[in-house]
Amino acid sequence: MRFTIKKEAECGLLEDDDDDDDDDDDDDDDEKKLSLNLSLNYQEVLDAWSDRTLCADESSSIFVSANNAYVRMGEVPVIEDERRRREASVLRYKEKRQTRLFSKKIRYQVRKLNADKRPRFKGRFVKRVAEEMHK
Repeated sequence: MRFTIKKEAECGLLEDDDDDDDDDDDDDDDEKKLSLNLSLNYQEVLDAWSDRTLCADESSSIFVSANNAYVRMGEVPVIEDERRRREASVLRYKEKRQTRLFSKKIRYQVRKLNADKRPRFKGRFVKRVAEEMHK
């Protein structure tokens, strides 16, 4: 029996090409036309692949050690790395917070000298042009 793929094959249906004029076989032909071709014999697949070896056998250079924490615990390494990164970030934040200087300390003397030279009005810096207009 020969099958060809027709337009119905887009949905996974197969159509029979044999032209039988028997009326009693019409029901069987209709069933064949509407059935999906999804049968799979798992035992045959297992038998066919049973003589094959795994990709990562003893002779392979790629292997996973049993001491690897991710293998033993079933954790994904990305999550573990992200957690370490987050812990380090929080630790840096806490250290910076503890060493903050709440008292006003002048770090650059030049900035203080320049700020003292600039005109101020009610404690805020103002432009020189605005100051001359008020005089």
